Amino acid sequence: MRASQILDPAREIVSRASALTLGARHPLERGEDVRPFFIVGSGRSGSTLLRRILQASPQLHVPPEMVALSEAIRVYQRRRALPWRRLVRTTLAAFERDAGFAAFGVPLGPLAERLSGAPAQTRSLAAILDGLYRFHGEQTRQRFERWGDKTPVNAFHLRSIRDVFPRAQIVHVLRDGVDAAYSYVQAGLQPDLQRAALRWRDSVAAVRAFARDHVGMCCEVRYEALVADPAAVVQRLCAVLGVGFDPAMLDARAHVAEMGDVAALAHHAAVRRPIRADSIGRGRRSLGARERALLARWIGPELSACGYAPAESADPPGA
Repeated sequence: MRASQILDPAREIVSRASALTLGARHPLERGEDVRPFFIVGSGRSGSTLLRRILQASPQLHVPPEMVALSEAIRVYQRRRALPWRRLVRTTLAAFERDAGFAAFGVPLGPLAERLSGAPAQTRSLAAILDGLYRFHGEQTRQRFERWGDKTPVNAFHLRSIRDVFPRAQIVHVLRDGVDAAYSYVQAGLQPDLQRAALRWRDSVAAVRAFARDHVGMCCEVRYEALVADPAAVVQRLCAVLGVGFDPAMLDARAHVAEMGDVAALAHHAAVRRPIRADSIGRGRRSLGARERALLARWIGPELSACGYAPAESADPPGA
């Protein structure tokens, strides 16, 4: 039985009316001892590579990407006066409707039953979401202490995520916008260079604005540093996350076949290969002077603010 299986329509109307009359509103969080981490940023910036590396740690678990988290939070906020059992199923249904749910690979009916029986003093959205990520690890036989989420689009939803998980850590993977925009188009994930560039700009701006308002909650990982000196970068990140670093994490790839969306999607093909730095500057080398001049108009100030060379330059970062 799917978590989204609905009640009889008449019973549904009665249950909603009763909840509203009683005024019960389940909280977003109850101060749970939960400290997840969220890997965000523009697409094509190396976040899936970072997920592969962290997933190799016996202390961490990062399930396949789904974009439904922000929708699940909205659903819960709108309907938090529903009876708890109904609210659990309604919230989990947002994930079942996600296009990436097939890659998630774990039916949520048993989880819905488990969460529905939770003691009243433990009921919250944080408990539902913590249960979801931990259930995935349990069902896929993972060993871990902390869970994370790798969904670049969550860059636009960090404030609502913080409302649910005030102790969360945000990991911003940042890449040269020229290279990221070029890679977006080459992978078929954006229709043209302008929209790809603006998506990079907006993602970076959203995360950096959040980081300014929440000092100490965010850390930044540069793609160029990650692929050029992965041991140093990942060791520092593991220290931030409070887990041990093992150099074997960098080369581990046997688990890629079990990472769901990575094995299924062609644009993740590079994640199956050893870490290498030959993609640094690829967009700058491949795009012509006219295209780079347009990128300067679209994202020039943001490149400069992030410490990258002007878009007109064909030299890769650090050259």
